Amino acid sequence: MPDGWRKMWVLVFYDLPVASPDQRKAATSFHKFLVAEGFDRLHFSVYTRYCGSTERAETCLLYTSPSPRDYCAH
Repeated sequence: MPDGWRKMWVLVFYDLPVASPDQRKAATSFHKFLVAEGFDRLHFSVYTRYCGSTERAETCLLYTSPSPRDYCAH
């Protein structure tokens, strides 16, 4: 089977601090980002997305790695 036909799930597990209002805002921003990108919430800080190909999964990994703090800092 060609690599492009392999299907996989991308799982995102994260734990962000939410003690201050700025931290809560960053965590909410990251949550909204994941939902907008097509991820489904499994639990409070666990999201999943089905990818129909290896290439699509690699793309998902690129924009969710290495840390949600990197996304929220911008």
